[in-house]
Amino acid sequence: MVNVKKRIPWVDLMETIAMYLVVLYHGTIYAENSELDKCLMYFFRTIISTSVPIFFFVNGYLLFNKNCDLKKHILKTIRLILLTGIWAVITLGLLMVIKSEYLTFSDMLKYLWTWKLGWLNHLWYMGALVCIYIFFPLLKVVYDTNKKIFIYFTVVCAIVTFGNSLMNVAATVASCLLNMGDTFYDVNFFNMFNPLRGIYGYTFVYFCFGGMIPLIYDRIVSIESKKRNRIAMVGLLINLFLLFGIGIMYSNLLDEMWDVAWNSCGTIFTFLNVFFIFVLCLNFNSENKLISTISKNTMGIYFLHELFIQLTRPSIMSNPLLCNFFVNIIYAGLIVLVSLAFCIGLKKIPGIRFLLK
Repeated sequence: MVNVKKRIPWVDLMETIAMYLVVLYHGTIYAENSELDKCLMYFFRTIISTSVPIFFFVNGYLLFNKNCDLKKHILKTIRLILLTGIWAVITLGLLMVIKSEYLTFSDMLKYLWTWKLGWLNHLWYMGALVCIYIFFPLLKVVYDTNKKIFIYFTVVCAIVTFGNSLMNVAATVASCLLNMGDTFYDVNFFNMFNPLRGIYGYTFVYFCFGGMIPLIYDRIVSIESKKRNRIAMVGLLINLFLLFGIGIMYSNLLDEMWDVAWNSCGTIFTFLNVFFIFVLCLNFNSENKLISTISKNTMGIYFLHELFIQLTRPSIMSNPLLCNFFVNIIYAGLIVLVSLAFCIGLKKIPGIRFLLK
């Protein structure tokens, strides 16, 4: 069982990396002024696809390897639903002021129900997490009593999600080679036999695989660290280039920019990259004050960061000198730190701290 009261350095680092990448994705400010710029920026976005999957991976590692109190878990799940709803209302109200776009009551209800793109769609993670939490007590019983069945479930989930996306890529490549002109992007090849259709099914794989890490942890750390790091780095780079190639292929075929950061979350390549990032983070074995503080406040930062992005991005993008990749890296870091500062400050206010935990 995992001692959740004690900080785990590699967990803190992975959550910090994930939070930074989420902010970097949502806070894009750079302009692509040349074909070279476009290629470089697009390649960099391939690593961003690991951001939210890392959170599911770490969540699974922590939850599966500690005791599960059903009553507390149910209350926690209900609390997550209520927090998401409350923050959706708060975010919608504040964004109306920031954007100077005041919605009618009916539009507000519509935006809340549909998680409107550009307003509330960043909260999709909470919905996916709640779906996992609903099934978690059942998965936990299987995990504790029969690892073979648990592995079977994880593998099946991987086949109908990562396998399905790989089949789309393979079919598209074959179509190009045969000059058929067909593009396969989100075809459900398993049709009605896919039990995870219609939801973010791939999140179950990251979550369950995180729970399986203790089963292979000793084997991984037994590999000499330099060799382990080389394998992880080479694997990471290979997958990034593969995602880059897939993204370019789809962008050309669809005649529009294929969002490689978002659309790659459900691919085997991003899954492997999450694992390689985990392996590299194992080198981090001492607690760092800033990293552990960010890790402890990721929920609050997640809820707050979009507000600060919407508040500051228009001013930054009005200055062409600031719209570049290097400024974007600094900007994302500042948004994380500002959100962290506000999160810590708000937690000190009675009656509000529960919104950020």
